[in-house]
Amino acid sequence: RYAANMGVYIDGEPGVCTNAQGTQLVYRLFFAPRYDPATKYPLVLFWHHSGCVGNNNVSQLANVGQFCFLTASNQAKSPCFFLAPQMPKVPSNRAEGYSFLDCATNLLGQLMGQFSIDPARIYVTGTSLGGNSSWFMLAGYPDLVAAVVPMSASWMWLSLQDFLRSLSLPVWHFHAANDATALVSNADATVAGL
Repeated sequence: RYAANMGVYIDGEPGVCTNAQGTQLVYRLFFAPRYDPATKYPLVLFWHHSGCVGNNNVSQLANVGQFCFLTASNQAKSPCFFLAPQMPKVPSNRAEGYSFLDCATNLLGQLMGQFSIDPARIYVTGTSLGGNSSWFMLAGYPDLVAAVVPMSASWMWLSLQDFLRSLSLPVWHFHAANDATALVSNADATVAGL
């Protein structure tokens, strides 16, 4: 559905994915306009910030800029699928965070089996907690991800710096210098680690 007043395609297809361990993620999938199965499309996976956790399958759609991918002009120039999962809670540790990512990667596999999604063009982005999740996806699933765009991510990757240095995937990291919530010094250390 197209919201003319915002110039954005809204109300993605809702769904739920469950991994082998029983972790569940609700999500919204936005299709490329005028989807043609004969064409391979990129997919952008967007991870939300911590204020959007839950299972209502709506909060992760709070517009913090991610809908730039869904504007009519951008979809006309660069049609893509857009996937917005919702984490049920802020992960309490790395293992729990990876269980959410595992569920999302399982979902990506299912979607690539159902739709004409180019497996070489899976892009991951997110803000704050979602920016951290972008880094985790880069580290945990480098063969699945084509590039990451973490935003306002403040995770300090001390134990993963050597691993991240060995990766050749593109990263475009954004962080406001005056961010009062997520420490830009940690983001700077992560980028320096690369």
